[in-house]
Amino acid sequence: MSTKRRSYESGHKPKCLVVVDDTAECDRAVYYAARWAVRVGGGVVMLRVIEADQRNQEWRGVADIMRAEAHEEANAALDRASGRANGLAAITPERVIREGNPTQQILDVIEKDVDISALVLAASTGAE
Repeated sequence: MSTKRRSYESGHKPKCLVVVDDTAECDRAVYYAARWAVRVGGGVVMLRVIEADQRNQEWRGVADIMRAEAHEEANAALDRASGRANGLAAITPERVIREGNPTQQILDVIEKDVDISALVLAASTGAE
């Protein structure tokens, strides 16, 4: 079920969701989202998805350590991306860290935030 977008209604402001990952193209997505936010008077939501690994559940202590490390890496990536957006457009993005399937998490974030009106994904053709 899709939720009605309210980003341009009174009391709301449009937000751009940008997925922060480890690709070189991510910087382009952050750049575009930050400039878009300034142009429309909106905000930016930065999402980092940690893919959950279901293997080795019997090694619970190791899994907990790996999960904590993944959260530290996610925070570091969001720090870099937020710093870039702030430097480009003097904005402070919202930060979201989710665990699970990336596609499902992107859809869930969009569904729960009625102010998200744009999704920015950067992709590469693989040719340089």
